[in-house]
Amino acid sequence: MFTVYNNSLSGTVPPEIGNLTLMTTLNLGLNDLSGTLPLELGKLTELTTLNLTSNQFTGTLPSELGQLTKPADLRLDLWSNPFCTIIEVDITFDPYPEDTHWKMYAGKTYADVVDSAIVLADSTYFDATEDTSRHQVCLPGHGNYTFAIFDKDGICCSYGEGRYVVRMVNEPLEVIAQGGEFRESDFTTFSV
Repeated sequence: MFTVYNNSLSGTVPPEIGNLTLMTTLNLGLNDLSGTLPLELGKLTELTTLNLTSNQFTGTLPSELGQLTKPADLRLDLWSNPFCTIIEVDITFDPYPEDTHWKMYAGKTYADVVDSAIVLADSTYFDATEDTSRHQVCLPGHGNYTFAIFDKDGICCSYGEGRYVVRMVNEPLEVIAQGGEFRESDFTTFSV
């Protein structure tokens, strides 16, 4: 674990970071780091948490991160960097919000390959006291992404009037995906 969160660090992330191959957590959030991310991040094969929030990183997320041992377990936090596209997820629940959760994946992802996909964002399971939920997700760079929502019987119609809307936060708001009537899961792939 390497954590230097909120330490006013500046400069770039050195490629030598790739020598720390057994590191599971890299937390560089809330600093003033800049430049592009080194390709050597892909050598951190045991990485499960990468927090880069509130820095000045530019460019794209290195594709080498797809070489990690457990890419589906990787949790990225990229909020508030110039390379982010902000996506908003709004969910109005049916009477069983505890059945509903969603994920945002890198690339084109389908129900049969979710175990090997890189998860960029993951909702918590919701409790029965919530009627609605709104989350914002920072997507790195340009490329394809997939929004997936899961609920054993969908969130609309048979058991209430739930629905979801996924928007790109720009002027005007651009709807990427919406719905509510589905069986077990619904997947939408989009590009930014």
